[in-house]
Amino acid sequence: MTLESPEDLRKRMAKESQPEEAEKDFSKPYHSFDFDRTVRGQQFKGTFISKVPSIGDQIEIGRLKSVYLPHGATADQNAAALVEAVCYLEVTLDAKRPEWWKPMEFLDSAIVMMVYAEVVAYANKFLGVNKGSGTTSKTDEGSGESGGEAAIDKSGVVEDVQTPPERREVVITKPK
Repeated sequence: MTLESPEDLRKRMAKESQPEEAEKDFSKPYHSFDFDRTVRGQQFKGTFISKVPSIGDQIEIGRLKSVYLPHGATADQNAAALVEAVCYLEVTLDAKRPEWWKPMEFLDSAIVMMVYAEVVAYANKFLGVNKGSGTTSKTDEGSGESGGEAAIDKSGVVEDVQTPPERREVVITKPK
Protein backbone atom coordinates (compact mmCIF):
# COMPACT_ATOMS: atom_id res chain seq x y z
CA MET A 1 0.00 0.00 0.00
CA THR A 2 1.39 3.42 -0.95
CA LEU A 3 0.65 6.60 0.90
CA GLU A 4 -0.82 9.55 -0.95
CA SER A 5 0.96 12.84 -0.82
CA PRO A 6 -0.96 15.60 1.00
CA GLU A 7 -1.49 17.33 -2.36
CA ASP A 8 -2.96 14.19 -3.98
CA LEU A 9 -5.16 13.55 -0.95
CA ARG A 10 -6.47 17.13 -1.01
CA LYS A 11 -7.27 16.89 -4.73
CA ARG A 12 -9.01 13.53 -4.33
CA MET A 13 -11.09 14.74 -1.37
CA ALA A 14 -12.09 17.93 -3.19
CA LYS A 15 -13.14 15.92 -6.26
CA GLU A 16 -15.14 13.43 -4.19
CA SER A 17 -16.93 16.15 -2.20
CA GLN A 18 -18.14 18.04 -5.29
CA PRO A 19 -20.52 16.79 -7.97
CA GLU A 20 -19.07 16.45 -11.43
CA GLU A 21 -19.39 19.62 -13.49
CA ALA A 22 -21.59 17.78 -15.96
CA GLU A 23 -24.13 17.30 -13.13
CA LYS A 24 -24.29 21.01 -12.29
CA ASP A 25 -26.72 23.37 -13.98
CA PHE A 26 -24.82 26.43 -15.19
CA SER A 27 -27.82 28.02 -16.91
CA LYS A 28 -29.03 30.13 -13.99
CA PRO A 29 -27.37 33.31 -12.68
CA TYR A 30 -27.86 32.05 -9.10
CA HIS A 31 -25.93 29.30 -7.37
CA SER A 32 -26.58 27.57 -4.05
CA PHE A 33 -23.84 25.53 -2.45
CA ASP A 34 -23.13 23.83 0.84
CA PHE A 35 -19.89 24.68 2.57
CA ASP A 36 -18.34 22.42 5.19
CA ARG A 37 -14.69 22.94 6.05
CA THR A 38 -12.59 22.74 9.19
CA VAL A 39 -9.79 25.26 9.57
CA ARG A 40 -7.50 25.21 12.60
CA GLY A 41 -9.89 22.91 14.43
CA GLN A 42 -12.96 25.13 13.89
CA GLN A 43 -15.78 23.88 11.67
CA PHE A 44 -17.40 26.25 9.19
CA LYS A 45 -20.63 24.79 7.85
CA GLY A 46 -23.56 26.37 6.06
CA THR A 47 -25.33 27.07 2.80
CA PHE A 48 -24.56 30.04 0.60
CA ILE A 49 -26.49 31.48 -2.31
CA SER A 50 -24.51 33.57 -4.76
CA LYS A 51 -25.34 35.40 -7.96
CA VAL A 52 -23.38 36.12 -11.09
CA PRO A 53 -22.63 39.84 -10.88
CA SER A 54 -24.50 42.15 -13.24
CA ILE A 55 -22.91 45.29 -14.67
CA GLY A 56 -24.35 47.24 -11.74
CA ASP A 57 -22.91 44.67 -9.31
CA GLN A 58 -19.50 44.94 -10.98
CA ILE A 59 -19.62 48.71 -10.50
CA GLU A 60 -20.56 48.23 -6.83
CA ILE A 61 -17.67 45.79 -6.38
CA GLY A 62 -15.33 48.42 -7.82
CA ARG A 63 -16.78 51.10 -5.53
CA LEU A 64 -16.26 48.91 -2.47
CA LYS A 65 -12.69 48.13 -3.52
CA SER A 66 -12.01 51.86 -3.75
CA VAL A 67 -13.17 52.22 -0.15
CA TYR A 68 -10.53 49.76 1.02
CA LEU A 69 -7.85 50.96 -1.40
CA PRO A 70 -8.66 54.65 -2.00
CA HIS A 71 -7.06 56.63 -4.82
CA GLY A 72 -5.29 53.58 -6.21
CA ALA A 73 -3.45 52.90 -2.94
CA THR A 74 -0.88 50.17 -3.32
CA ALA A 75 -1.19 46.92 -1.44
CA ASP A 76 0.76 43.71 -1.39
CA GLN A 77 -0.65 40.83 -3.45
CA ASN A 78 -2.25 39.16 -0.43
CA ALA A 79 -4.06 42.33 0.68
CA ALA A 80 -5.21 43.10 -2.87
CA ALA A 81 -6.55 39.54 -3.26
CA LEU A 82 -8.38 39.75 0.06
CA VAL A 83 -9.93 43.12 -0.86
CA GLU A 84 -11.07 41.67 -4.19
CA ALA A 85 -12.54 38.56 -2.53
CA VAL A 86 -14.29 40.34 0.33
CA CYS A 87 -15.81 43.01 -1.94
CA TYR A 88 -16.88 40.45 -4.55
CA LEU A 89 -18.54 38.28 -1.92
CA GLU A 90 -20.19 41.23 -0.19
CA VAL A 91 -22.03 42.01 -3.43
CA THR A 92 -22.64 38.52 -4.80
CA LEU A 93 -23.63 36.54 -1.69
CA ASP A 94 -27.27 36.53 -0.67
CA ALA A 95 -28.14 38.23 2.63
CA LYS A 96 -29.13 34.83 4.07
CA ARG A 97 -25.65 33.71 5.05
CA PRO A 98 -24.46 31.38 7.78
CA GLU A 99 -24.24 33.14 11.15
CA TRP A 100 -20.49 32.60 11.31
CA TRP A 101 -19.88 34.46 8.00
CA LYS A 102 -18.07 37.58 9.22
CA PRO A 103 -15.06 37.76 6.90
CA MET A 104 -13.63 40.95 8.40
CA GLU A 105 -13.36 39.18 11.77
CA PHE A 106 -11.64 35.99 10.54
CA LEU A 107 -8.06 35.41 11.62
CA ASP A 108 -7.37 33.15 8.64
CA SER A 109 -8.09 34.13 5.04
CA ALA A 110 -8.52 30.50 3.92
CA ILE A 111 -12.28 30.45 4.51
CA VAL A 112 -12.84 33.67 2.56
CA MET A 113 -10.73 32.42 -0.32
CA MET A 114 -12.49 29.01 -0.42
CA VAL A 115 -15.94 30.62 -0.61
CA TYR A 116 -14.63 33.13 -3.18
CA ALA A 117 -13.20 30.30 -5.29
CA GLU A 118 -16.58 28.53 -5.38
CA VAL A 119 -18.50 31.69 -6.28
CA VAL A 120 -16.04 32.80 -8.99
CA ALA A 121 -15.83 29.30 -10.47
CA TYR A 122 -19.61 29.21 -10.90
CA ALA A 123 -19.72 32.73 -12.36
CA ASN A 124 -16.99 31.80 -14.86
CA LYS A 125 -18.88 28.67 -15.91
CA PHE A 126 -22.12 30.64 -16.25
CA LEU A 127 -20.37 33.25 -18.41
CA GLY A 128 -18.80 30.48 -20.50
CA VAL A 129 -15.16 31.08 -19.67
CA ASN A 130 -13.05 28.25 -21.12
CA LYS A 131 -10.42 27.27 -18.61
CA GLY A 132 -7.01 28.38 -19.80
CA SER A 133 -8.10 29.28 -23.34
CA GLY A 134 -8.50 33.02 -22.88
CA THR A 135 -11.88 32.99 -24.64
CA THR A 136 -15.49 32.32 -23.85
CA SER A 137 -17.61 29.54 -25.23
CA LYS A 138 -20.74 31.71 -25.64
CA THR A 139 -19.01 34.22 -27.90
CA ASP A 140 -15.57 33.25 -29.02
CA GLU A 141 -14.35 36.73 -29.87
CA GLY A 142 -11.37 38.86 -28.99
CA SER A 143 -7.70 38.57 -29.59
CA GLY A 144 -6.78 37.67 -26.02
CA GLU A 145 -4.84 40.90 -25.65
CA SER A 146 -7.27 42.46 -23.18
CA GLY A 147 -6.14 42.14 -19.57
CA GLY A 148 -7.01 38.93 -17.80
CA GLU A 149 -8.06 38.31 -14.23
CA ALA A 150 -6.88 35.86 -11.61
CA ALA A 151 -9.24 33.06 -10.66
CA ILE A 152 -8.72 30.52 -7.93
CA ASP A 153 -9.91 27.00 -8.56
CA LYS A 154 -11.09 24.64 -5.79
CA SER A 155 -7.56 23.38 -5.22
CA GLY A 156 -6.40 26.92 -4.43
CA VAL A 157 -4.39 27.22 -7.65
CA VAL A 158 -4.40 30.69 -9.16
CA GLU A 159 -4.76 30.81 -12.92
CA ASP A 160 -5.15 33.59 -15.46
CA VAL A 161 -8.65 33.83 -16.87
CA GLN A 162 -9.44 36.13 -19.75
CA THR A 163 -12.03 38.76 -18.91
CA PRO A 164 -15.28 37.78 -20.62
CA PRO A 165 -16.29 39.98 -23.58
CA GLU A 166 -19.23 41.25 -21.53
CA ARG A 167 -16.78 42.96 -19.15
CA ARG A 168 -14.23 44.30 -21.63
CA GLU A 169 -14.01 48.00 -22.27
CA VAL A 170 -14.99 49.15 -25.73
CA VAL A 171 -13.24 52.14 -27.28
CA ILE A 172 -15.29 54.05 -29.86
CA THR A 173 -13.47 56.41 -32.18
CA LYS A 174 -14.93 58.96 -34.55
CA PRO A 175 -14.42 58.24 -38.25
CA LYS A 176 -12.11 60.70 -40.01
